[in-house]
Amino acid sequence: LFKRESETLTLEAIIDGHVDDWARLVGVTPPCPADFTRDGGVDGDDVTAFFAAWEAGAAGADVNLDGSVDGVDVSVFFSNWEAGC
Repeated sequence: LFKRESETLTLEAIIDGHVDDWARLVGVTPPCPADFTRDGGVDGDDVTAFFAAWEAGAAGADVNLDGSVDGVDVSVFFSNWEAGC
């Protein structure tokens, strides 16, 4: 359990929408799905890095985590990229 001044956050509460609260409590920022390079920005470098990984069949290009690197990952990546962070 994570405690804050006036409330206790259970694992279920964190999963159900308190990710930002949890991140602040532990001092961690959740990764942005659109920032493929993890450099803190969403730009063309992310597109280039994603396609290099995708063409190589790298596990990191499986952005929908279904166990395969395919066209669905391209769609999911671009949905994330267009949404930004």
